[in-house]
Amino acid sequence: MIQIKDSGETLRVSSHFNTSVLYGYNIDQIQFADGSALTNEQIRTALLTGTEVDETVTGYESADSLFGLSGNDTLNGRAGDDILDGGDGRDTLNGEDGNDTLLGGAGNDSLTGGYGNDTLDGGSGNDSLDGGYG
Repeated sequence: MIQIKDSGETLRVSSHFNTSVLYGYNIDQIQFADGSALTNEQIRTALLTGTEVDETVTGYESADSLFGLSGNDTLNGRAGDDILDGGDGRDTLNGEDGNDTLLGGAGNDSLTGGYGNDTLDGGSGNDSLDGGYG
């Protein structure tokens, strides 16, 4: 969602990264009044990177890199050969489809590879690892 400063108006762009691959359209960039801009890749990276609080980050139907940072996060890779890095906290990482790399980081994490030939590294802590099918 994009909020227009001081107006209270918003613009919602739904399912852009899920449908742009299927239908071939894309947002090249979002340009702001001060002249700064965010490219499509910068927007995508921001959406796939968590913050310091607990949250759920879900990837797209392509190869993605998801980062939980701090907090007790849930990362869902979906399709594609994804990299999921939980960072600090008690994280739940689900690779789902593809040949994924799951990195638990610090904390007591739960890693599930799903379908594909996955690599799981729980990091420090008492972790639960399930390679899935592949």
